[in-house]
Amino acid sequence: MNNTTFTPSSFSIISQELKLALYVVFLILGLAGNIALLSVLTKKQISKDVFELLVINLSVADVLFHLFYIAPNIHRLADNGFEVSEFHCKFLYPFWTVAFCSQIFTITAMSLHRYWVVVYSLRPKPSKRAAVFWIVTIWSLSFIMAAPLIVVSKPVFPGSCLEAWPSQSHRKAFTVSLFLIQYAVPLAVIAVAYFKLVLFLVRSPGNQVSKMNIQVVKTTLAIVIIFAVCMFPSQLSWILWDFARDNINWKIHQTVWSAGDLALCLHAALDPVVYGVFVKRFRQAYTGWVLLLFSCGSRTLYKGRKKPLRHEDHAF
Repeated sequence: MNNTTFTPSSFSIISQELKLALYVVFLILGLAGNIALLSVLTKKQISKDVFELLVINLSVADVLFHLFYIAPNIHRLADNGFEVSEFHCKFLYPFWTVAFCSQIFTITAMSLHRYWVVVYSLRPKPSKRAAVFWIVTIWSLSFIMAAPLIVVSKPVFPGSCLEAWPSQSHRKAFTVSLFLIQYAVPLAVIAVAYFKLVLFLVRSPGNQVSKMNIQVVKTTLAIVIIFAVCMFPSQLSWILWDFARDNINWKIHQTVWSAGDLALCLHAALDPVVYGVFVKRFRQAYTGWVLLLFSCGSRTLYKGRKKPLRHEDHAF
């Protein structure tokens, strides 16, 4: 995720109030879903294989994205006098890219893992030690991708971070690098892996492919489709801004930017929903946790109201 010389709100085609409400909804749903999924996966009685370790890593990245991207945006939209500091521009904003890259790299690793386990089922499967190595590599690469932002970002008025690149060529090179590493290359790798995987499943006798493998393939494929659809508007908006800002219709770019910004938040909230719905071994426990979280919230609101509503209580 790239930072710019403008604030996201300046490109919004929807009202600040509506965007703030959507951010709050995405934050609540995303944190509740990912925390519930992490609670299910980290239970001692559930054996954690390589795929589950990668799911845990994806949920951690999603939670960090909520905390370092959505939550600060809620603060900025709710506070008209919000001003960024060196800490925001040198730590919080670059960490968007860390969490964002970790999401993408983890999804790519999950797809490659599924391909290997299903197609080469008779060969040794990746070990938990290998999964730990992948996860460490994922986070290391994510921090490397964010390192340039730590150097060039600085606070400017009103409440935004400026990328002070030495030249426009440096900015364009960084934008292209992010597009390739965050979107184009991972999507190409995932597409090839799934194309070969589907060919294998079609050509194999039904009794040689377990229902569990097919279920996990469907789940990971759903994650990939969500990734491809939700990430594209944001990536497109950065390319348009750095390479064609003088030749594009302003309202078109506003639309692309607004769609991309909200789609990024939606993506992080949908990951746990997909696992909670599609993966049978997660479904019951995950659903129980989500119902528990929302029932606790409902009880708290109910207990807070000790008397019936009066007409005056509806006044703002």
